[in-house]
Amino acid sequence: MLKPCLLYAITSLALAPSALAYHEIFDRSPEKMATYFGKPIDVYPNAPSLTEPSSAVSYSNSELRKILPELPEKSLFLINFEYGLVKSVQLMPMQDEDPFHMNVADFKKFFSYVFAFDADRFDYQPKPWPYYPNEGFRDFHVCMGAGVLLQYTEYRNGILGLELLYRTACE
Repeated sequence: MLKPCLLYAITSLALAPSALAYHEIFDRSPEKMATYFGKPIDVYPNAPSLTEPSSAVSYSNSELRKILPELPEKSLFLINFEYGLVKSVQLMPMQDEDPFHMNVADFKKFFSYVFAFDADRFDYQPKPWPYYPNEGFRDFHVCMGAGVLLQYTEYRNGILGLELLYRTACE
């Protein structure tokens, strides 16, 4: 069964024939992710399978660094699996000293890279979620639309990590 975000993308494609490609991400296999993002670099703690409750697979960040030139070289681009199916996509900047900051345009670029779908085509209305201040850390949750939640954590030195997840509240 297609997730609503994919159904939205398909409906949008019918209305916008110039954008005929997009990536199906949530609830897809590691093999499907390899066709989008290339050969995995590393797997934590072990390879995704239908019997393993969770694992994370890292992929090259080189294409992301082309669209986000300020992204630190050591950054991790991870896809998280539960029982062999994608549940979320993460970007962890892994900055050393220089802060890494992102703005709305950068979030859209990340979204567009992951889903191979122009985020500007979405007529989304961000739904603000509460953030929880905690000793300088701030968590943000933003509905990107079509079932996709962007959550990220900021600290004084910039973004610590961001994640795209499927959430029905964001449809």
